Amino acid sequence: MKFVAIDTETTGLDPTINGILSIAAYHFEIAPSGAMTKPKRLFAESCNPGDVEWNDWSLGQHAINQMTPTTLEGQMGPRALGYEFYKALKQYDTNPITEPWLPIYQNAAFDISFLRLCVPPESMHRLSRRYLDTYTMQYLCFGEIVSLDALCEKLGVPLSGYHTAAGDALATALCFQTMWRLMRPEPMQASIARHGVAGTLEASRTGNGLPTD
Repeated sequence: MKFVAIDTETTGLDPTINGILSIAAYHFEIAPSGAMTKPKRLFAESCNPGDVEWNDWSLGQHAINQMTPTTLEGQMGPRALGYEFYKALKQYDTNPITEPWLPIYQNAAFDISFLRLCVPPESMHRLSRRYLDTYTMQYLCFGEIVSLDALCEKLGVPLSGYHTAAGDALATALCFQTMWRLMRPEPMQASIARHGVAGTLEASRTGNGLPTD
């Protein structure tokens, strides 16, 4: 099965007044045996969001990443960004019947609401109809929902480029892979019984599979 972890960066939290700054995506595959490929970058671009509001928090945070109204002048607009993302997905989606893929988000409702502002409708259908959300997965694993940086800390996943679409999309992919390993019922239960939660989590984080002896 193929998966695409997607993240957006925005000027705020409300798609009716705020705009999109960047989109990034990483793809990987999981075999029936549980073997996984390393996430690879599929797309990472930014845009000039145009005449939209910038929240104070967003303006300050993105200034660290050199994404401000001034630094983004002259870049493509949101519609052009959405179309470039659409083209990247279309090129990746070569065999939708025999090789289907699922989008992965950290807070799907948020990302989808901003993607709708710029991505063509034919691609939004794929991005919003069926997907997986690490919010749901972490609740099933740990009984709580935390921010991406807190989730990375809990799982021992490296987080570089926090609050950049590329950095957060990669972290989302790695968190998903770690929790996927934890959620495989029989291996997980056997491992926890023998090695405890800490040993099982460490093996899942490192990608070596669950310990068996």
